[in-house]
Order: sequence, then C-alpha cells, then structure tokens
Amino acid sequence: FQILSSVSRRMAWPLISDFSKMLQTPKVAFRDPTVRECTIEMDQFGQPKARSGNFATVYRAYRPDGSEFAIRVFNRRSDTRRSRYQAVSEYLASHRAPCLVDFSYDEKGIRSASDGQMYPLLTMDWVPGVTLFEWARDRSREGYQEALALGAEAWLCLVRELATADIVHGDLQHGNVMVSSEGYFKLVDYDCMCVPELLGQRNVEIGLEPYQHPGRDAETLMTPELDHFSALVIYVALRALAAAPHLWTTYVDQLDYDRMLFRKDDFLSPGTSSLYHELCHSPDPQVRDLAHYLFELYRYDLQAVPTVDEVILWCHSVEELLGASDWDRATQLVERLSDAEPLAAELRPQIEEAYRRVAARQALQDAYDQGDEAELAARYDPELLDDYPAAVELATLASQAGQVRGLLETMQAQIRFSRWDLFRDTWQANQKLLAGRPSAQTLSQEYEKLLVAETLVRLAGDHNASDQKVLDAWRKLESFGGHPLGEPCRTRVEARLKRQQAAAQLRDLVKQAPAPATPAHDQQLIAAWRPKLFGSSIEFAALREHVMAARRRLKQLKRLGELTSECSLESEQAFANASQDLPTSYHPKLAPRINQAKARLAACAELREAIKVTKSDIQILKAWKQLEQATGLPILNEPQQTRIKLAKRRLAKLRTLRDLPDNLTHDQRNEQLLDRWDHALLDACEDARPLFIEVQEAEARQQALAELAQAMSNDDAREVKTLLAGKALASHPLPADIKQQVVAFQNQQQQAELTRRQAMLDALLTGNRAQFLQQFDTVLAADICEHAPHHQKLVSQWVEEDLMPLARLGLETVAENGLERHSEEENTWTIRWTWPSPRVCHRCELAVVEQLPPPDSEPAEIESHYSATIDRNAWEDAKQSHTLVYQEAWGPCLVVVWAVVDLGFQRFLSEPLELGSLGTGRKSRWGLFRSSEE
Repeated sequence: FQILSSVSRRMAWPLISDFSKMLQTPKVAFRDPTVRECTIEMDQFGQPKARSGNFATVYRAYRPDGSEFAIRVFNRRSDTRRSRYQAVSEYLASHRAPCLVDFSYDEKGIRSASDGQMYPLLTMDWVPGVTLFEWARDRSREGYQEALALGAEAWLCLVRELATADIVHGDLQHGNVMVSSEGYFKLVDYDCMCVPELLGQRNVEIGLEPYQHPGRDAETLMTPELDHFSALVIYVALRALAAAPHLWTTYVDQLDYDRMLFRKDDFLSPGTSSLYHELCHSPDPQVRDLAHYLFELYRYDLQAVPTVDEVILWCHSVEELLGASDWDRATQLVERLSDAEPLAAELRPQIEEAYRRVAARQALQDAYDQGDEAELAARYDPELLDDYPAAVELATLASQAGQVRGLLETMQAQIRFSRWDLFRDTWQANQKLLAGRPSAQTLSQEYEKLLVAETLVRLAGDHNASDQKVLDAWRKLESFGGHPLGEPCRTRVEARLKRQQAAAQLRDLVKQAPAPATPAHDQQLIAAWRPKLFGSSIEFAALREHVMAARRRLKQLKRLGELTSECSLESEQAFANASQDLPTSYHPKLAPRINQAKARLAACAELREAIKVTKSDIQILKAWKQLEQATGLPILNEPQQTRIKLAKRRLAKLRTLRDLPDNLTHDQRNEQLLDRWDHALLDACEDARPLFIEVQEAEARQQALAELAQAMSNDDAREVKTLLAGKALASHPLPADIKQQVVAFQNQQQQAELTRRQAMLDALLTGNRAQFLQQFDTVLAADICEHAPHHQKLVSQWVEEDLMPLARLGLETVAENGLERHSEEENTWTIRWTWPSPRVCHRCELAVVEQLPPPDSEPAEIESHYSATIDRNAWEDAKQSHTLVYQEAWGPCLVVVWAVVDLGFQRFLSEPLELGSLGTGRKSRWGLFRSSEE
C-alpha cells in the first residue's frame, strides 16, 4: 500500500494553480533563458490571467521588446504528447501553411509549485483577434452579409491550405479559429494535429460536438478524412449566415447557445429541425444543396465523407458549369455521374470540347512544369485556351516563352564569363517575368547564391557585423557549392571563426560560473578575455559586462583588504555595501568582517537615533555600550562623543539623586533634592523628567513657604488663606514650626475679626458713623445685617452716603499705562485701574461705550460694544488688569468701570469711572474721494 501510494503521488499531475503560482516569478518558473525574461499578463486581482481549454490553459506573455507570445500549460498527463509534438514540429519545419503559427514544445519547460519538478510547456506566437464564434456573431448582428460571404471563402482557402500541406488539424471548431482585425483566419491548439508520420495512430480526443462526425470516438484512427465533416459544418454555417444573418439571433442569441447554428439534435432528426427547414428554404440556392448534403453525410461512414470542394461540386449541374466555362469541374462532374444520370444528347458536343480544352491546358501545364519554354510555346493553342478562364495564367506564360528563352541564354552567358553584376541586374530587371518559372529555377538558385556571396562580402568587411552572421553566410554559400566572389573572404572568415571559438570558451566559463562567484573563477574570466580579439564589438557586450563585473569584484576585494584593519565610517560602510556586490563566501575573511561592519553601523545608527529622537541618556549610553562591544567607538564624530560625555555626567548625577534615603520627610527630601539638583545639567534631561517635576514642586513649595511667612508678616489674611489652599502647600503637611506660626496667625486674625465685628456692631448701636466706616468690612456688615435685619436701613444709608462716592471709595485711574495696546498690528488692549480696598469691594463691572453713562446708570441696561463682570481674584491673577480685543467697527469709544459693593441684602454701584478712550477716531464720509497719495 505504501509503495502504491508513493507511485500515485509521483504520477499525480499538478493543478493549474500550481503552475499559476510559478508564473508570478518567470525567472524561477521556466527552463528556457529567453522565456525567463518575459512578463505575464495579470488579471484585476494581480494573478496570471488564465484562458482555460480542454487540453491546456493559455497565458499571454510579453518579451522585453514588447512582442507577445502564448504560453500553454497542459491540464493533464499524456504519455504520447512528447512524440506527437516532436513529429508535428519536425514536419511543420519543412511544410509551412499560412494558417498555422510557429510553436516550440519543451518536455521540461515549466516548474510546478507543488513539487518543484519540471513539466511540459508549449510556447507559440500570440494570435491577436477574436474567435470565429465572436467574429460571426458580430457580423451577423450587424447584418454584414458581404463580410460573412468573404469569411466563407477565407475558410475554404484555409481548408485547402491544410490539405495541400497534408495536415489534419483534428479539432476544427469555432474556438480554435482566430480572426484578425484584417480578416485573416489562423488555427490554434495543435493538440490533436496529425501529420503523415502520425497517420494510422489512434486520435487522442474526439473533438467538440456538433462539429465532429458521429462516427468519431476514442478508437478512431487518424486519417486524411478526419477534418472533412467539421470543415463542412463551419463552411455551411458561414454560407447560411451570409445569406440570412438573422439565423444567428434565432438559433444562437435567443437560445443562449455557444456553438455556430447547428445542434446534435438537428442532425439526429432533420424532419423536426426548424433550422434544417430554414436552410432548405435559404435565399441562396447553393446553401439549400449544401445543407442537404451536410445532413446526408452525417449518416455516411466517417471515411466516406468527401472534401468541402467535392461537396460544393455536387451542388452544380453539368449545364451550369459548361455555361460558366468551368470546363475542369464540368469534366470532373461528368466522370462522377452514375449510370442512372445519363447526359442529354445535345450536351455531348460541349462535353467533348470541354475535354479537348482540358487536355490542351494540361499539356501546356506539363510543358511549363518541365521547364521547356520551346515546348510551352509549341503547345499553346489560342483557339482552345484564350477564352478558358482556368488557363488564362498559363496562356500568358506561354505567350512570354520566346522572351524568356532569350533572357535565359543571355544570363547563362553572363555566368560563364563571371559578369556577376550584369547577371544580378538582368535578373532583378526581369524578376517578375522569371520568378517561379521552372525553366529559370537553376538561374534562380544562381541568383540566390550570388546574393549570399554579396552578403558574405559585405558582412566580412563590417567589423560590427555578428560573427555568427558571417559564418552562417559562409556555410550557406558552401552548401550551395561555393561562389567565386566569396573565396577572397576565407581569411577573414577564419579569423571570425577563431574569435567565435574564443567567445564560446568565454561563454562556457560564464555558464560554468559558480553560484556564488569566486575569486578564482573571476580571475579565469579576466584571463580568457582578449581585448584585441574582441575589441569594442557590441556583439560581446554581455560577455564584456561579465568580465567587467569580475574585475569590479576583485578590485573591491583588494580595496576591502586595505580597509580590513581600519575602523571608520568609510571602512564600515564599504564592508556593509560589499554584501550587495560580493557574495559573503567570496573570501574566507569577508563574511565575519561584513558582519562586524554591519554590527558597528547598526549600533552607530541606533546611537544616532537615540541622540536625535529619544534624547534619553539611558538609551544613548545603552547604544554606546553596544557600539563599544562591537569595537566601533572610533566611528563616532566629535559631537557624538560630546553628547555621550554629557549623558555619562547626567546619569552619574541622577544616581546621587536616586540614592536619597527612603525615610526622609517630604520637606527633608525637598531640601536634599534642591541641594543636589544641577539645573544646567539636568533640566533638559529626559531621564530626569520625573525628578525635575519633583524639583519644580519643591521649589514652588519653598517659594510658597517664603510668601506665606511674608503674608503673615504683612498681616495679609487673604493672601495667607490663598497660599494655604494652593497646590504647593495643600498637598503635604506644613513643617511643625510653620504650622504653629500659621495657627497663631489664624487665631490672631480670628480674634481681630471678632473685635472688628463687635466694634462695627457697637458703632451701629451708638450711632457712631465714623467708627463704623473705619472698621467697615463688607462680609462682616452682611453677616450683621443677616442676623439683625433692623440694622439694614442704617447700614445702607451710611454706605451710600459716606462710602460710595468715588473720592472715598478708592476706585481710581492709574497714572500710566491705564490703557495699553499690545502692538500696532494687534487690537488687543490691557486695561488697568486702582481697585478699592478688599474689605469693601470684591467685584467690578467694565464696559466699552460710545459716551460716558449717567452717574446712576446700570451697566446691564446701557448700550455697549463690550461688557464684563470681573472678580477681584481674576483681576489680581491677571496682574491687576483686564484684557480685551478692540474691534475696528466700534469706532472711537470709552472704557468705563463701576465698583460693586455687595451687602447681600443690597448691591451698591459706584459712579462710572472713565479709564480712557479706544480707537483712532471716525473716518470722514468724504474720505472715499481722497487721492491715494493723501
């Protein structure tokens, strides 16, 4: 079982997908070097575009020069394929037919992706155009009857070409016939082809229905009659469509059929076939007869089916052929008549005359074929031949016999006296008259020999001419027996032969080149190159390139030897680049040194990247360490070395910071950090970023503690409260001594606030207005009035009368920079004013207006370009100012501010204070008429 399984695996034929995968890399897929250089046509998915058939799958390929050819990959195994294609190829080499294309068969031409083995491959010229089915479809839909009629005649010519060359295609059907844009018919797919050597062998396929005769099966032997029925089917289809193009719509388009008109059922039952009925009533009488014979021949034995020409002959009568002066076919038809078909008596004289004419034409043909111009002239009978359509060409040839005889004698004399130039000119001047005549065949050969000799002389004297062309011309001339003009070229031909042999030796060295290359073989290549012999001929450009490449490799190896002990950017790049040009096995020491260079350059590149992108000193020193391990430190430039020294100093400093004890309090740690921190060294260090943030927080805390001490010294309770709530001091407990100071200060402030509150309350109770205003605090006043509402009226009166006037409130303009524009290009302004005491006012209203509002106006009720409610904290955070953007559309305008005193139960507004004006003044409406100079 294991043995059978193994044999089965060896015999399994690859899938088409296995070949398709290989076609994506032609240099690996094909054996033939010329085919390896091709590119394959791809589909929309980027895969090789396949055209699947019964025997093979076809791909279109492009040569480097842009020309196209077809690649046929076989779908299954065939044990006889090689011998069949070899026989066909050998026969077609000497029996060309215009309807066939050149092909090449290679038993081991393509590799399979499934097993890596080589399989048969067929390459052939790409035939541009459409299939016969597509061509007939398009012409029928167009109603183009003339084209279809010409197509039928073209098909008849193709069938005759095959018969003349003794070739049987074996699978004539619409898909194997290509029609070019010029209307030429070409046959493709030669898998079933038969040449004389293959006659009598069993056919490999039975072809496509209904084009094939029903008597053809797998046991059918190949005979000359194998194509007769299928050729007739296609001919009748084309003739029928030429007479009635609508048949395509009825029997193909409407039925979605993929063959040309006929179906197997039509032949099996003509009586019920509507197609047969239409053909029997065709507008073309001959189509009626052809259809009748076609359906009759379906029942004949396969070997008894005649040629298309024979069937066409059956469609005529003797009277018709005699009337058309077609005496050859008339006599042929007479000979085919049976005893049951006697000739009318009145036709016998015409038949006898037809036989005389045919005999006269045949005698003339025999004389012409024998090359006897005298006999040709003697056999010419104008009475029988001049009005004979089939003999017109022969009669013309006979009329030229006398002139031809004179020319032949003249040219033979020119040859005897070696007047080759006269001989050539005479032949060329009369080539149209002499070409193809058997009597001039010997002279034609002499002319061809002369052309070869002249070509040899020209090529031998051309230094740029290919040696092979010179030698081919010499050998061809020798095959003709030589020529006097060619003999002086012998010395130059021998020199060419010597050069070709030297080139062959060099090519053998190139073919034998080890992969990868070696210094020893490169030295052999250089030694085999002979500059004087090969010169600068373009014929040896490819060989010259191989030699130059060998020289470059050896030169590069020598240069690398000089750089081996160096360590610089140049040396390492040279070794790294060497891996692209030199195989690592080129020299024993090359691979280790290349790997070392690559390691050094990689480490250097990583170091550059660390310096440029990451900026991490840890990463920089890590990359530096790798470069040090690769012994590549000499590669570094001065800026890189300076940067590494900086990284070392930073990391050394960082280590001292990271070594701080873990048991320190927050403020102790801050003190140690600030003591050890080096701003110049560490502020820009990425690795110190977390510590840098901690240092910034420590400095902020240190600054906040200093400001806290100053605020307590200044008895500024509000500032103390702000600082204690800030992030710098609120995030961690205060030092014990400062905390005691803060508690004492807060107690003191609380006691002072209670004292002030009591003083304000006593002033209200005793009616002491001066004492009340001296101790006034908005927050305390609001609190007193909330708990003792009966004081609200008196408090409101005193505040409004004694506190709100601008002269007493403390709302004032500043002497300088009250309104400051940031720049001439910008319209951003900074507004400053003097804020009333914080115990009195916590909020101001600001507006930009066209004119100063009345003293008792409400900001929300006046028309303004801009307004804002400003909190004291925001004002102080903005460095005791407010910023706004002036709009040109506002024109000249004023900035005014109101102080707000809010007692909770009642809000008081000061008079509006004008801070200054914005804008450059209104433009005159007459400005439109001013000149540009003004």
